[in-house]
Amino acid sequence: EEPSGAAMEQLKRKVSGAGSTVAVEETPLMKRRREEQEGSTFQKQLAEEHGFESGTWHRPPAPRVDPGLENLIFQQLDIDDTTADPLPGSPDASGGPVPVMRMYGITMAGNSVLCYVYGFVPYFYVKAPIGFQESQCNAFRSQLESAMHSHDKKRDGYEIVKGVELVRAQSIMGYHGGQTDPFLKVSVRLGKDVTAARGILERGDGLGPLASYESDLPLSLRFMIDTDIVGANWIELPAGTYNFMRSSKP
Repeated sequence: EEPSGAAMEQLKRKVSGAGSTVAVEETPLMKRRREEQEGSTFQKQLAEEHGFESGTWHRPPAPRVDPGLENLIFQQLDIDDTTADPLPGSPDASGGPVPVMRMYGITMAGNSVLCYVYGFVPYFYVKAPIGFQESQCNAFRSQLESAMHSHDKKRDGYEIVKGVELVRAQSIMGYHGGQTDPFLKVSVRLGKDVTAARGILERGDGLGPLASYESDLPLSLRFMIDTDIVGANWIELPAGTYNFMRSSKP
């Protein structure tokens, strides 16, 4: 273990006091410790160029942007999802919480952005029963809705299963020779409802049992796939499609 800066100075004094002089070569470890205490040259240069104290970073003041006239462009750095009350005037305004995607990013000018995206509906697929017809979708949705409420009576009073749609798709398991099969696309209110609905259908609680597909994707990943967003993607919000939220901070 190399001596600390204080121990090295004490060693110098002892040697100098004995009538001798000593030259001690600074090792990489000693240099790193000294820079940690004093601040690195790079940090000092950065502070001088941008006018802030070494070790701190301040975002530039946010410019005034008119959501009705100007596009907002930022680079997405992270994304997650949460739930919130529906927006006033939305189709779900009279119901319970809705899923909200949160996109964290930064503009080219260096301003931080937190973008709340409403309106994305969680969904998954199940293999359609043999002979299932499109005209049976509403009845299937109603049965699943009743089963969902029987498992979670606290949510009585608003819709959980948003819709059931008959689609043709192809499983990635096995060889199908380009042939598609009938599937049911089941859309639900919240991300957690995917797990509950999948369990009901796979167990066959009055419906099925039916094998599920794409039912274990995190909601944020599902959103990125459907909107063609990748990590560090640049996001553009066209004028007239977004609004600024009132900050809860004073």
